[in-house]
Amino acid sequence: MARQKSALGRGLSSLIEKRDEPGRVEILELDPASIFSGTEQPREYFDEKEIEALCESIDKHGILMPLIVSGNSDGNYTLVTGERRLRAARKLGLKRVPAIQKEFKGGVALEVALIENIQRQNLNPVEKARGFQRLIEDFTYTQEEVGRVLGKSRVYITNSLRLLALPDEIIRGLIEGKISEGHARALLMITDRAAQISLFYRVVSEEMTVRDVENHARGMTEVKKDKKSSGKKVYHELEKRLAERLSTNVSVTKGKRKGRIVIEFTSEEDLHNILGYFN
Repeated sequence: MARQKSALGRGLSSLIEKRDEPGRVEILELDPASIFSGTEQPREYFDEKEIEALCESIDKHGILMPLIVSGNSDGNYTLVTGERRLRAARKLGLKRVPAIQKEFKGGVALEVALIENIQRQNLNPVEKARGFQRLIEDFTYTQEEVGRVLGKSRVYITNSLRLLALPDEIIRGLIEGKISEGHARALLMITDRAAQISLFYRVVSEEMTVRDVENHARGMTEVKKDKKSSGKKVYHELEKRLAERLSTNVSVTKGKRKGRIVIEFTSEEDLHNILGYFN
């Protein structure tokens, strides 16, 4: 899909400017019931307390920043940006909301709206990561291109996407604010999902700091490495002892569920000698 690069990542000004009439933007007064949320909205979790606070602000000062919408063929509108303002307006029972209509070609509206919404500071880490993922999957962006458009490094985008690999319980806790993004990144240091979930519940119940989680995760990783290293030493020693007793090459390997001992022989006589040893 062709990208309108010049309009992406430049903020609301790129959505509302009219090049033929500099400084002049037509503000519409629309019925909230005629505006429908678009699929490009990355926000999944809306804090009711935040909506209530926004309602109080709108009730007192009005909607200071117009919504951005695009027109539909049925006379209604699709929301590009302003989901929280629209929800608050509906909750207050407002009959009209200020809006700016902006038309885009093809699927560019979805692309622009998604980027504009990702740039909002109040998205949680999971919503941002899923927004990055949509740009990559739906609009064929590379991680580097996502970072360039949003003013982030490729490493930042990569680390954000890694959050989506966490178990559902942890992702839900991150969305609900039970843990911070720092906690989540520390939990990613653990490769075992059951251990991740177990430590997550400890983080919530014991109010562990990010440093606590990092130290705990690092300790679990070191223990796992030590056990693996210790196991290899045991198998190597066993190979050596059997090879000396049987006068042939011996291999000892351990899989997830079972192990294997391979004893080499070069003749029937060797085989009889080996069998005689075990008898």
